[in-house]
Amino acid sequence: MKNWGRTDSPAAAVVTISYADYSSKDGTTYRFPDEFTLNLEIGLVGMDQERFVFDIPVKKNESETKIITSDAPPKEWREFKISLGRIEITPVMIRLTMNEDYSKQDLTKRRERLRYMLEDQDGNRIEADRGGFGRGIPNTKMIAMNMDMDPFERMPTQITILPYLISHETREKMIIPELAIKVPVNE
Repeated sequence: MKNWGRTDSPAAAVVTISYADYSSKDGTTYRFPDEFTLNLEIGLVGMDQERFVFDIPVKKNESETKIITSDAPPKEWREFKISLGRIEITPVMIRLTMNEDYSKQDLTKRRERLRYMLEDQDGNRIEADRGGFGRGIPNTKMIAMNMDMDPFERMPTQITILPYLISHETREKMIIPELAIKVPVNE
């Protein structure tokens, strides 16, 4: 398992447990409860008969979590139209949720996919190294794309979301300044 997140221990790992932002049954918003017990069963290669079971109490740490949203209008460039869903900053990770509007795109054809990196006020950049996952927003042609990233070394005072495309020819990142979104991080 990759040492993902700033755990300060090379033998530690941060396990991310995700959920769909919207219930697939009725389209209502879903959030984990503030407290629950996580039952985790782990098997190891070569020890097929043995299972390790952990009951881990989980409690939301709101005092060290920041949620950033924006009422700014969507940004548009070519067939892309995006807006910030939210940025959730915790001590071990950042989850970026971007709302992507596909109403101007022909979804039957191959299309380019936006990727995102975050930049703080000092020019430090982070990005999701495992891509992201998305869910349709009910009754729209929009997708809520979620990407998990390592946190910045220090709590930023400002974050700029830098959407980019990957060049098919050179594999270089092409940042799209017309889609950049700058948001303050309130203390």
